Amino acid sequence: AGSGSNITLANGTTKIIATDGIGAGSNVVELTQDIAIADLSVDGILSLADGTNSAPSLTNTGDTNTGLYFPAADEVGITVGGTQVFKADSTGANVTGTLVSDGLTVDGTATITTTGNETQLSLISTDNDAAVGPVLELYRNSGTPANWDSMGRLAFNGEDSAGNKTEYAYIAAYPQTVTSGSENGYLDFVTMVGATAYSRMSLTNPEVVINESGEDFDFRVESDTHTHALFVDGATGNVAINYDTLNTFDS
Repeated sequence: AGSGSNITLANGTTKIIATDGIGAGSNVVELTQDIAIADLSVDGILSLADGTNSAPSLTNTGDTNTGLYFPAADEVGITVGGTQVFKADSTGANVTGTLVSDGLTVDGTATITTTGNETQLSLISTDNDAAVGPVLELYRNSGTPANWDSMGRLAFNGEDSAGNKTEYAYIAAYPQTVTSGSENGYLDFVTMVGATAYSRMSLTNPEVVINESGEDFDFRVESDTHTHALFVDGATGNVAINYDTLNTFDS
């Protein structure tokens, strides 16, 4: 439109425009710009711009930095006050901040990420009866349960000095026996020692086992008055009461 206002038409788009005249000084305006519609029904696909954290593509007139937007290809996000609080892609959902829900089911994976050391997940029950609550349940809902199928694993991961994600310890549970009326459970406590995972204690039927793998791990019970009230030397297999590794009386 020359020196007047202009409208850019991208390939494949259609717009409704008007001009206030012709020639070098005319102004071209888009008639649907800032249009107010009381009710809108779309019989087809509604396409929105990508948007950003601070300017989402689907928002409201009174709070323009809160709404829905598309951070990248195959991603959808929700921003509140210009900060992303939720993002979903083909791998699952990522929640940043505090998630509040009275009954929540996630069909897939969910990640809760914070930049600080605050509590990321709290289970709170406000019931005042004598029943157990809150409850954290790990449920292996298998149609064909079998002995020693893993029922869950509580893993403690961190990075090593080379930046590798490392599982330093975990607690694992298994059904030792799944026969109805004769069920037995198995609980295993495992830690990393010298870059190798070892079972340190297992609860099984019919016993509690310490150091089942037979490694050189000492076992020590400390009392109020003795550091080695009960001591098992992992290297020699000697068992002592009130004696330390040097066979000196522990007074």
